[in-house]
Amino acid sequence: MTLWKQNPDSARWLAAGLCLMRVQTAGVETIRQAKPWLLAYLRNSVVIAPLGLVADIGFLLAGYTLQWQKTHAFGQGPLRKAVVDYEDHFINRLIGDKHFQALRDAFQGLPAGQQPEAVAFVSDTVLQRLALALDHTITTGFAIRLLKKPANEWLEHGNNPIAASSDYPDDAAPLSQFYQSIARKSRHLGNLLSDYDVLTVENLSLLRSLTQRTMFKQVVDAAEQLHRGLPKRIRKNPRAEGAVVSRIKDDSTYPTGGFSSISNAGSLENLVCSELIYLEDGADFDLFDVRYCESELLYYTRDDSVFHRLHRDYGFYLHSSLAQARIKDAELPWQRSVLMLALILVTVRKLIDCLSEEALTIRIRFADALQEERGLSELLFREWIDKGIVSFDGQDDPEEAPGVLFSCAAQDCAPHTAVFNIARAQPVFLEKNTESSEALLPPWPAWHAAVNNLLKYLV
Repeated sequence: MTLWKQNPDSARWLAAGLCLMRVQTAGVETIRQAKPWLLAYLRNSVVIAPLGLVADIGFLLAGYTLQWQKTHAFGQGPLRKAVVDYEDHFINRLIGDKHFQALRDAFQGLPAGQQPEAVAFVSDTVLQRLALALDHTITTGFAIRLLKKPANEWLEHGNNPIAASSDYPDDAAPLSQFYQSIARKSRHLGNLLSDYDVLTVENLSLLRSLTQRTMFKQVVDAAEQLHRGLPKRIRKNPRAEGAVVSRIKDDSTYPTGGFSSISNAGSLENLVCSELIYLEDGADFDLFDVRYCESELLYYTRDDSVFHRLHRDYGFYLHSSLAQARIKDAELPWQRSVLMLALILVTVRKLIDCLSEEALTIRIRFADALQEERGLSELLFREWIDKGIVSFDGQDDPEEAPGVLFSCAAQDCAPHTAVFNIARAQPVFLEKNTESSEALLPPWPAWHAAVNNLLKYLV
Protein backbone atom coordinates (compact mmCIF):
# COMPACT_ATOMS: atom_id res chain seq x y z
CA MET A 1 0.00 0.00 0.00
CA THR A 2 1.41 3.37 -1.02
CA LEU A 3 1.57 6.32 1.33
CA TRP A 4 -1.12 8.10 -0.68
CA LYS A 5 -3.55 5.24 0.08
CA GLN A 6 -2.31 4.53 3.60
CA ASN A 7 -3.95 7.67 4.98
CA PRO A 8 -5.83 9.22 2.04
CA ASP A 9 -7.55 12.05 3.94
CA SER A 10 -4.31 13.37 5.46
CA ALA A 11 -2.40 12.89 2.20
CA ARG A 12 -5.06 14.77 0.24
CA TRP A 13 -5.09 17.60 2.78
CA LEU A 14 -1.29 17.96 2.65
CA ALA A 15 -1.14 17.85 -1.15
CA ALA A 16 -4.01 20.31 -1.63
CA GLY A 17 -2.49 22.68 0.92
CA LEU A 18 0.81 22.70 -0.97
CA CYS A 19 -0.90 23.25 -4.32
CA LEU A 20 -2.61 26.33 -2.86
CA MET A 21 0.69 28.26 -2.75
CA ARG A 22 -0.01 31.73 -4.12
CA VAL A 23 3.32 33.58 -4.49
CA GLN A 24 4.37 31.09 -7.17
CA THR A 25 2.23 28.74 -9.22
CA ALA A 26 2.39 25.17 -7.95
CA GLY A 27 4.46 23.16 -10.40
CA VAL A 28 7.19 20.55 -10.53
CA GLU A 29 10.03 23.09 -10.26
CA THR A 30 8.42 25.26 -7.56
CA ILE A 31 7.66 22.21 -5.40
CA ARG A 32 11.25 21.01 -5.79
CA GLN A 33 12.50 24.46 -4.78
CA ALA A 34 10.20 24.57 -1.75
CA LYS A 35 10.99 21.05 -0.47
CA PRO A 36 14.06 22.02 1.65
CA TRP A 37 12.00 24.74 3.36
CA LEU A 38 9.12 22.33 4.00
CA LEU A 39 11.39 19.61 5.39
CA ALA A 40 13.03 22.08 7.79
CA TYR A 41 9.59 23.28 8.90
CA LEU A 42 8.27 19.75 9.50
CA ARG A 43 11.36 18.73 11.47
CA ASN A 44 10.93 21.68 13.86
CA SER A 45 7.14 21.64 14.27
CA VAL A 46 4.79 19.55 16.35
CA VAL A 47 1.57 20.48 14.53
CA ILE A 48 1.30 21.17 10.82
CA ALA A 49 -0.08 24.12 8.89
CA PRO A 50 -0.93 23.87 5.16
CA LEU A 51 2.41 23.58 3.40
CA GLY A 52 1.49 26.20 0.82
CA LEU A 53 1.73 28.89 3.51
CA VAL A 54 5.30 27.83 4.36
CA ALA A 55 6.18 27.82 0.65
CA ASP A 56 4.72 31.33 0.25
CA ILE A 57 6.84 32.66 3.12
CA GLY A 58 9.93 31.00 1.66
CA PHE A 59 9.38 32.46 -1.81
CA LEU A 60 8.75 35.94 -0.38
CA LEU A 61 11.96 35.82 1.65
CA ALA A 62 13.84 34.57 -1.41
CA GLY A 63 12.89 37.73 -3.29
CA TYR A 64 9.83 36.66 -5.27
CA THR A 65 6.78 38.92 -5.46
CA LEU A 66 3.10 38.04 -5.35
CA GLN A 67 1.78 37.69 -8.90
CA TRP A 68 -1.81 37.60 -10.01
CA GLN A 69 -3.05 34.05 -10.43
CA LYS A 70 -6.40 32.86 -11.67
CA THR A 71 -8.79 31.54 -9.05
CA HIS A 72 -11.45 30.16 -11.40
CA ALA A 73 -10.21 26.63 -10.59
CA PHE A 74 -11.71 27.05 -7.11
CA GLY A 75 -15.19 27.64 -8.50
CA GLN A 76 -17.46 30.00 -6.61
CA GLY A 77 -17.38 28.16 -3.30
CA PRO A 78 -15.93 29.17 0.09
CA LEU A 79 -12.41 28.05 -0.88
CA ARG A 80 -12.09 30.77 -3.52
CA LYS A 81 -13.17 33.52 -1.12
CA ALA A 82 -10.84 32.17 1.58
CA VAL A 83 -7.84 32.16 -0.80
CA VAL A 84 -8.55 35.71 -2.01
CA ASP A 85 -8.83 36.94 1.60
CA TYR A 86 -5.59 35.11 2.41
CA GLU A 87 -3.80 37.00 -0.37
CA ASP A 88 -5.24 40.36 0.65
CA HIS A 89 -5.00 40.16 4.42
CA PHE A 90 -2.01 37.89 5.04
CA ILE A 91 0.45 37.93 2.13
CA ASN A 92 0.01 41.62 1.29
CA ARG A 93 0.18 42.59 4.97
CA LEU A 94 3.33 40.50 5.37
CA ILE A 95 4.96 42.26 2.42
CA GLY A 96 3.89 45.67 3.78
CA ASP A 97 5.16 45.03 7.31
CA LYS A 98 7.83 47.52 8.38
CA HIS A 99 10.17 44.66 9.34
CA PHE A 100 9.78 42.66 6.13
CA GLN A 101 12.50 44.28 4.03
CA ALA A 102 15.06 43.95 6.82
CA LEU A 103 13.99 40.33 7.31
CA ARG A 104 14.37 39.61 3.60
CA ASP A 105 17.84 41.20 3.55
CA ALA A 106 18.87 39.14 6.58
CA PHE A 107 17.56 35.95 4.95
CA GLN A 108 19.36 36.54 1.67
CA GLY A 109 22.59 37.23 3.57
CA LEU A 110 22.54 33.74 5.10
CA PRO A 111 24.46 30.81 3.61
CA ALA A 112 22.29 28.62 1.40
CA GLY A 113 22.46 25.78 3.94
CA GLN A 114 20.85 27.90 6.68
CA GLN A 115 18.04 29.43 4.62
CA PRO A 116 15.63 26.47 5.08
CA GLU A 117 16.03 26.79 8.85
CA ALA A 118 15.25 30.50 8.60
CA VAL A 119 12.06 29.82 6.61
CA ALA A 120 11.00 27.26 9.22
CA PHE A 121 11.71 29.70 12.06
CA VAL A 122 9.78 32.61 10.48
CA SER A 123 6.83 30.36 9.55
CA ASP A 124 6.59 28.88 13.03
CA THR A 125 6.93 32.30 14.71
CA VAL A 126 4.23 33.91 12.54
CA LEU A 127 1.85 31.01 13.13
CA GLN A 128 2.40 31.21 16.90
CA ARG A 129 1.77 34.95 16.77
CA LEU A 130 -1.52 34.36 14.98
CA ALA A 131 -2.51 31.62 17.48
CA LEU A 132 -4.11 29.48 14.79
CA ALA A 133 -5.80 26.16 15.48
CA LEU A 134 -3.59 23.75 13.54
CA ASP A 135 -4.22 20.13 12.66
CA HIS A 136 -3.03 17.79 15.44
CA THR A 137 -4.01 14.55 13.70
CA ILE A 138 -1.33 14.48 10.98
CA THR A 139 2.06 13.34 12.21
CA THR A 140 5.20 15.09 11.03
CA GLY A 141 6.81 11.72 10.29
CA PHE A 142 4.06 10.86 7.81
CA ALA A 143 4.35 14.29 6.16
CA ILE A 144 8.16 14.01 5.85
CA ARG A 145 7.92 10.56 4.23
CA LEU A 146 5.23 11.81 1.89
CA LEU A 147 7.32 14.85 0.95
CA LYS A 148 9.97 12.53 -0.48
CA LYS A 149 7.52 11.49 -3.21
CA PRO A 150 7.99 13.03 -6.70
CA ALA A 151 6.55 16.48 -7.30
CA ASN A 152 4.22 15.31 -10.07
CA GLU A 153 2.46 12.99 -7.61
CA TRP A 154 1.88 15.93 -5.27
CA LEU A 155 0.34 17.90 -8.13
CA GLU A 156 -1.88 14.99 -9.12
CA HIS A 157 -3.23 14.37 -5.63
CA GLY A 158 -3.37 18.05 -4.68
CA ASN A 159 -5.21 19.53 -7.64
CA ASN A 160 -8.04 16.98 -7.57
CA PRO A 161 -9.71 18.14 -4.32
CA ILE A 162 -9.18 21.79 -5.31
CA ALA A 163 -10.85 21.25 -8.68
CA ALA A 164 -13.69 19.40 -7.01
CA SER A 165 -14.22 22.02 -4.29
CA SER A 166 -17.01 23.80 -6.21
CA ASP A 167 -19.03 20.61 -6.64
CA TYR A 168 -18.14 19.03 -3.30
CA PRO A 169 -17.53 21.84 -0.77
CA ASP A 170 -16.89 19.42 2.08
CA ASP A 171 -13.81 18.04 0.31
CA ALA A 172 -11.90 21.31 0.81
CA ALA A 173 -13.72 22.52 3.95
CA PRO A 174 -10.71 22.17 6.35
CA LEU A 175 -8.51 24.25 4.03
CA SER A 176 -11.22 26.86 3.56
CA GLN A 177 -11.63 27.20 7.30
CA PHE A 178 -7.89 27.56 7.84
CA TYR A 179 -7.42 30.25 5.20
CA GLN A 180 -10.46 32.13 6.45
CA SER A 181 -9.06 31.94 9.97
CA ILE A 182 -5.59 33.22 9.00
CA ALA A 183 -7.13 36.10 7.01
CA ARG A 184 -9.40 37.06 9.91
CA LYS A 185 -6.66 36.96 12.55
CA SER A 186 -4.19 38.81 10.32
CA ARG A 187 -6.62 41.71 10.07
CA HIS A 188 -6.75 42.08 13.85
CA LEU A 189 -3.04 41.61 14.57
CA GLY A 190 -0.91 44.75 14.89
CA ASN A 191 2.30 43.46 13.23
CA LEU A 192 2.95 40.06 11.69
CA LEU A 193 6.70 40.47 12.22
CA SER A 194 8.85 41.95 14.98
CA ASP A 195 12.43 42.97 15.77
CA TYR A 196 12.96 39.52 17.24
CA ASP A 197 12.41 37.86 13.86
CA VAL A 198 14.94 40.11 12.12
CA LEU A 199 17.59 39.85 14.82
CA THR A 200 17.23 36.07 15.11
CA VAL A 201 17.58 35.51 11.35
CA GLU A 202 20.60 37.83 11.27
CA ASN A 203 22.26 35.81 14.06
CA LEU A 204 20.89 32.39 13.13
CA SER A 205 24.34 30.82 12.94
CA LEU A 206 25.02 31.85 16.56
CA LEU A 207 21.61 31.20 18.14
CA ARG A 208 21.65 27.44 17.76
CA SER A 209 19.86 26.27 20.90
CA LEU A 210 16.29 26.83 22.04
CA THR A 211 17.57 28.30 25.33
CA GLN A 212 19.55 31.00 23.55
CA ARG A 213 16.62 31.90 21.28
CA THR A 214 14.21 32.01 24.22
CA MET A 215 16.38 34.45 26.19
CA PHE A 216 17.05 36.46 23.03
CA LYS A 217 13.30 36.73 22.40
CA GLN A 218 12.59 37.74 26.00
CA VAL A 219 15.13 40.58 25.86
CA VAL A 220 13.77 41.90 22.55
CA ASP A 221 10.15 41.64 23.74
CA ALA A 222 10.98 43.38 27.02
CA ALA A 223 12.79 46.14 25.11
CA GLU A 224 9.70 46.71 22.94
CA GLN A 225 7.50 46.96 26.04
CA LEU A 226 9.85 49.44 27.71
CA HIS A 227 10.15 51.49 24.53
CA ARG A 228 6.38 51.98 24.35
CA GLY A 229 6.45 53.93 27.60
CA LEU A 230 9.10 56.40 26.42
CA PRO A 231 8.33 59.85 25.00
CA LYS A 232 9.09 60.33 21.31
CA ARG A 233 11.30 63.31 22.07
CA ILE A 234 13.61 63.87 25.00
CA ARG A 235 14.78 67.37 25.82
CA LYS A 236 18.54 67.64 25.63
CA ASN A 237 20.41 68.47 28.80
CA PRO A 238 22.44 71.70 28.38
CA ARG A 239 25.46 70.17 30.12
CA ALA A 240 27.49 69.76 26.93
CA GLU A 241 30.58 71.94 26.68
CA GLY A 242 32.31 72.96 23.46
CA ALA A 243 32.49 71.28 20.07
CA VAL A 244 34.97 68.88 18.54
CA VAL A 245 36.37 69.20 15.02
CA SER A 246 35.44 66.07 13.09
CA ARG A 247 36.56 65.04 9.60
CA ILE A 248 34.43 62.82 7.39
CA LYS A 249 36.44 59.68 6.66
CA ASP A 250 33.92 58.05 4.36
CA ASP A 251 35.38 57.98 0.85
CA SER A 252 31.92 57.82 -0.69
CA THR A 253 30.88 61.12 0.91
CA TYR A 254 31.29 64.00 -1.52
CA PRO A 255 32.91 67.06 0.05
CA THR A 256 30.42 69.43 1.58
CA GLY A 257 31.15 72.44 -0.64
CA GLY A 258 32.56 70.84 -3.80
CA PHE A 259 35.16 73.08 -5.53
CA SER A 260 35.46 76.12 -3.31
CA SER A 261 38.38 78.15 -4.76
CA ILE A 262 41.49 78.19 -7.00
CA SER A 263 45.03 77.80 -5.74
CA ASN A 264 48.54 77.27 -7.11
CA ALA A 265 48.91 74.08 -5.01
CA GLY A 266 47.08 70.85 -5.67
CA SER A 267 47.06 67.55 -7.54
CA LEU A 268 46.97 67.10 -11.31
CA GLU A 269 43.43 65.68 -11.32
CA ASN A 270 42.23 69.06 -10.00
CA LEU A 271 44.17 71.07 -12.60
CA VAL A 272 42.27 73.98 -14.17
CA CYS A 273 41.59 72.91 -17.76
CA SER A 274 42.74 76.23 -19.29
CA GLU A 275 46.27 75.50 -18.06
CA LEU A 276 46.61 72.88 -20.78
CA ILE A 277 46.98 75.58 -23.48
CA TYR A 278 50.61 75.96 -22.37
CA LEU A 279 51.42 72.45 -23.59
CA GLU A 280 53.40 72.29 -26.88
CA ASP A 281 54.48 69.42 -29.10
CA GLY A 282 58.14 68.53 -29.18
CA ALA A 283 60.87 67.27 -26.89
CA ASP A 284 61.92 70.68 -25.59
CA PHE A 285 60.62 72.31 -22.45
CA ASP A 286 57.45 74.29 -22.93
CA LEU A 287 55.74 76.98 -20.91
CA PHE A 288 53.65 74.36 -19.07
CA ASP A 289 56.83 72.76 -17.70
CA VAL A 290 58.14 76.13 -16.60
CA ARG A 291 54.90 77.05 -14.84
CA TYR A 292 54.82 73.63 -13.19
CA CYS A 293 58.39 74.02 -11.86
CA GLU A 294 57.66 77.55 -10.67
CA SER A 295 54.40 76.39 -8.95
CA GLU A 296 52.37 78.80 -11.06
CA LEU A 297 49.81 76.32 -12.41
CA LEU A 298 46.29 76.80 -11.09
CA TYR A 299 44.30 74.06 -9.37
CA TYR A 300 40.75 73.79 -8.09
CA THR A 301 40.58 73.27 -4.33
CA ARG A 302 37.84 71.37 -2.55
CA ASP A 303 36.15 71.90 0.77
CA ASP A 304 37.91 69.65 3.31
CA SER A 305 34.61 68.45 4.81
CA VAL A 306 35.56 69.59 8.28
CA PHE A 307 32.73 70.60 10.56
CA HIS A 308 32.11 71.01 14.25
CA ARG A 309 29.82 68.72 16.22
CA LEU A 310 29.42 67.64 19.80
CA HIS A 311 31.13 64.49 20.99
CA ARG A 312 29.53 62.38 23.71
CA ASP A 313 31.17 59.45 25.42
CA TYR A 314 28.96 57.11 27.46
CA GLY A 315 30.00 54.22 29.65
CA PHE A 316 27.78 51.43 30.99
CA TYR A 317 29.39 49.23 33.64
CA LEU A 318 27.74 46.02 34.79
CA HIS A 319 28.83 44.96 38.26
CA SER A 320 29.49 41.33 39.20
CA SER A 321 26.65 41.48 41.73
CA LEU A 322 24.22 41.37 38.79
CA ALA A 323 24.71 37.59 38.76
CA GLN A 324 22.21 37.65 41.63
CA ALA A 325 19.61 39.24 39.33
CA ARG A 326 18.89 36.04 37.40
CA ILE A 327 15.64 35.64 39.32
CA LYS A 328 11.99 36.05 38.36
CA ASP A 329 9.78 38.28 40.49
CA ALA A 330 6.08 37.40 40.62
CA GLU A 331 5.11 40.99 39.78
CA LEU A 332 7.32 41.18 36.65
CA PRO A 333 6.90 39.36 33.32
CA TRP A 334 10.63 38.62 32.93
CA GLN A 335 13.72 38.04 35.04
CA ARG A 336 15.53 41.10 36.35
CA SER A 337 18.63 40.26 34.30
CA VAL A 338 16.51 40.13 31.15
CA LEU A 339 14.93 43.49 31.97
CA MET A 340 18.37 44.96 32.64
CA LEU A 341 19.64 43.94 29.17
CA ALA A 342 16.42 45.20 27.60
CA LEU A 343 16.81 48.52 29.40
CA ILE A 344 20.37 48.95 28.10
CA LEU A 345 19.19 48.06 24.57
CA VAL A 346 16.38 50.63 24.72
CA THR A 347 18.71 53.27 26.15
CA VAL A 348 21.35 52.80 23.43
CA ARG A 349 18.70 52.88 20.68
CA LYS A 350 17.20 56.06 22.07
CA LEU A 351 20.58 57.75 22.46
CA ILE A 352 21.50 56.97 18.85
CA ASP A 353 18.09 58.18 17.68
CA CYS A 354 18.06 61.43 19.69
CA LEU A 355 21.74 62.29 19.20
CA SER A 356 22.19 61.22 15.58
CA GLU A 357 23.83 64.57 14.69
CA GLU A 358 26.53 64.17 17.32
CA ALA A 359 29.60 61.96 17.52
CA LEU A 360 28.74 59.13 19.91
CA THR A 361 30.94 56.61 21.65
CA ILE A 362 29.26 54.03 23.89
CA ARG A 363 31.36 51.64 25.94
CA ILE A 364 29.75 48.65 27.67
CA ARG A 365 31.82 46.79 30.24
CA PHE A 366 30.77 43.46 31.77
CA ALA A 367 32.24 41.89 34.86
CA ASP A 368 33.80 38.46 34.42
CA ALA A 369 30.81 36.82 36.13
CA LEU A 370 28.44 38.04 33.39
CA GLN A 371 29.88 36.36 30.30
CA GLU A 372 26.52 34.87 29.24
CA GLU A 373 24.92 38.31 29.30
CA ARG A 374 27.86 39.77 27.40
CA GLY A 375 27.61 37.16 24.63
CA LEU A 376 23.91 37.91 24.17
CA SER A 377 24.51 41.67 24.20
CA GLU A 378 27.14 41.39 21.48
CA LEU A 379 24.43 39.93 19.23
CA LEU A 380 21.91 42.61 20.17
CA PHE A 381 24.38 45.44 19.47
CA ARG A 382 26.01 43.84 16.44
CA GLU A 383 24.85 46.58 14.04
CA TRP A 384 26.30 49.41 16.12
CA ILE A 385 29.48 47.50 16.87
CA ASP A 386 30.11 47.23 13.12
CA LYS A 387 29.54 51.00 12.82
CA GLY A 388 32.04 51.74 15.58
CA ILE A 389 29.50 53.36 17.90
CA VAL A 390 29.34 50.62 20.56
CA SER A 391 32.32 48.73 21.93
CA PHE A 392 32.70 46.03 24.56
CA ASP A 393 35.61 45.50 26.90
CA GLY A 394 35.94 42.94 29.64
CA GLN A 395 37.41 44.26 32.85
CA ASP A 396 36.94 43.95 36.57
CA ASP A 397 34.32 45.96 38.40
CA PRO A 398 34.83 49.70 37.89
CA GLU A 399 35.38 51.88 40.90
CA GLU A 400 36.00 55.47 39.84
CA ALA A 401 35.13 55.32 36.14
CA PRO A 402 32.56 57.84 34.83
CA GLY A 403 29.29 56.53 33.44
CA VAL A 404 26.35 54.49 34.72
CA LEU A 405 27.04 51.58 37.04
CA PHE A 406 24.42 48.79 36.97
CA SER A 407 24.47 46.98 40.27
CA CYS A 408 22.50 44.53 42.37
CA ALA A 409 24.01 45.54 45.71
CA ALA A 410 23.69 48.55 47.97
CA GLN A 411 26.37 50.86 46.67
CA ASP A 412 27.03 54.59 46.73
CA CYS A 413 27.68 56.59 43.60
CA ALA A 414 31.30 57.10 42.69
CA PRO A 415 32.31 60.57 41.47
CA HIS A 416 30.77 61.33 38.04
CA THR A 417 28.97 58.00 38.14
CA ALA A 418 25.25 57.25 38.42
CA VAL A 419 24.02 53.92 39.78
CA PHE A 420 21.15 51.84 38.48
CA ASN A 421 20.33 49.42 41.29
CA ILE A 422 18.13 46.34 40.74
CA ALA A 423 18.56 44.72 44.13
CA ARG A 424 14.76 44.63 44.43
CA ALA A 425 11.85 44.22 42.02
CA GLN A 426 11.61 48.02 41.82
CA PRO A 427 14.78 49.42 40.22
CA VAL A 428 16.28 52.58 41.66
CA PHE A 429 18.23 55.09 39.61
CA LEU A 430 20.52 57.28 41.70
CA GLU A 431 22.33 60.26 40.27
CA LYS A 432 25.21 61.20 42.58
CA ASN A 433 23.46 60.02 45.76
CA THR A 434 20.24 61.94 45.07
CA GLU A 435 16.86 60.76 46.30
CA SER A 436 14.81 58.53 43.98
CA SER A 437 11.07 57.86 43.97
CA GLU A 438 10.94 54.69 41.82
CA ALA A 439 10.91 52.46 44.91
CA LEU A 440 7.48 53.85 45.85
CA LEU A 441 5.90 52.63 42.59
CA PRO A 442 4.70 49.12 41.67
CA PRO A 443 7.47 47.04 40.03
CA TRP A 444 6.54 47.36 36.33
CA PRO A 445 5.75 51.12 36.42
CA ALA A 446 8.98 51.55 38.41
CA TRP A 447 10.98 50.14 35.48
CA HIS A 448 9.32 52.60 33.10
CA ALA A 449 10.04 55.49 35.45
CA ALA A 450 13.64 54.41 35.95
CA VAL A 451 14.42 54.18 32.22
CA ASN A 452 12.86 57.62 31.72
CA ASN A 453 15.04 59.11 34.45
CA LEU A 454 18.11 57.37 33.05
CA LEU A 455 17.54 58.83 29.58
CA LYS A 456 16.89 62.30 30.95
CA TYR A 457 20.18 62.08 32.82
CA LEU A 458 22.13 60.88 29.79
CA VAL A 459 20.62 63.13 27.13
